[in-house]
Amino acid sequence: MRKEYEINLEYQFESLNKIMRMHWAVRKKRQEELWAAIEYAAPQPIVKFDGLTRLTIIRQWGKRGRAFDPDNLVASCKMLIDCLKEPKGRSTYGLGIINDDSSADIELLVKQEKSPDGVHRAVIRFTQGDIDV
Repeated sequence: MRKEYEINLEYQFESLNKIMRMHWAVRKKRQEELWAAIEYAAPQPIVKFDGLTRLTIIRQWGKRGRAFDPDNLVASCKMLIDCLKEPKGRSTYGLGIINDDSSADIELLVKQEKSPDGVHRAVIRFTQGDIDV
């Protein structure tokens, strides 16, 4: 049985260089804001995926945007993926849609394309079942 879930979120991805240069408090605040935005944008009820899940993240860049290098593209998804996983340890933020961000739990596929309407956006798709490993 195939299970699918999609979240469309207005979000401007930040490159790894910007993330690394951020003060830790600014990075934490951005992650909290992103977590709240994902929770608001997610279709209700929020579906939880156990086991291997294909996580497809499509970065759509809008006006005055441009494509990231492949390594920067994957790294720019870190805060986003951290908000999707089950909170563990000291972290209280996470929606628990996926168990963890390990290769045993997700198959990550990251793409990018120009936005058709000029809005910076993240399209997050979760697919479980009928996955070629």
